[in-house]
Amino acid sequence: MTVPTARPVVVADARPVVAEGLAGALGRHPGLGVVGLSDPDRLVDVLDARAGTTVVLLPSAGGSDSFSAVLRAAVPPGTTVVLVGAATAAWPPDVVVQVLPAGCTAQELADVLARPGPHRTPVTPPGAAAPADVLHGLTPRQREVLALLAEGVSTPEIARRMAVSVNTVRTHVNVLLHRLGVHSRLRAVALYADAAGAGWPPPHDHGA
Repeated sequence: MTVPTARPVVVADARPVVAEGLAGALGRHPGLGVVGLSDPDRLVDVLDARAGTTVVLLPSAGGSDSFSAVLRAAVPPGTTVVLVGAATAAWPPDVVVQVLPAGCTAQELADVLARPGPHRTPVTPPGAAAPADVLHGLTPRQREVLALLAEGVSTPEIARRMAVSVNTVRTHVNVLLHRLGVHSRLRAVALYADAAGAGWPPPHDHGA
């Protein structure tokens, strides 16, 4: 019997407690081989030694800027970058980059990382309602919030862009999750990603 190879993951953050702490949490998943790295100068060497590695960055937390700069300058082929929180800079077109909501849990992140394929977009759980059917029932404001969540935008930044308070955004998110029948932002983004793949919203639908 062949034992599946653990998917290599590097949690890169300048704060050792964050890098090692999140790496430890993700490493509990049996399908992942995770290391924490707090020294940007070692990143390229680590990636060269671990082909097909996924690098997890937390740009909204402020500890990944130096790692982002290294990756944008010399990312090894086959590397995937997962940003937990909003993307803060442009990435080369040949780099596979996925943005996840800042509010996702370590378990949700681990489940996404363990899925096969370079684009590990979250998928809707089996038996769930068709994504487009669920999303068509959203108000324009809820659609706007969901689209921003899918971009990985933080709650304070959503509030700034929508010119509302942080508490108002949290209320929108809570109502949105309830209406979608999910319990986390990551699941909401999964529905959005699935629906976008199915052509939602249609060309004539502008959120009115």
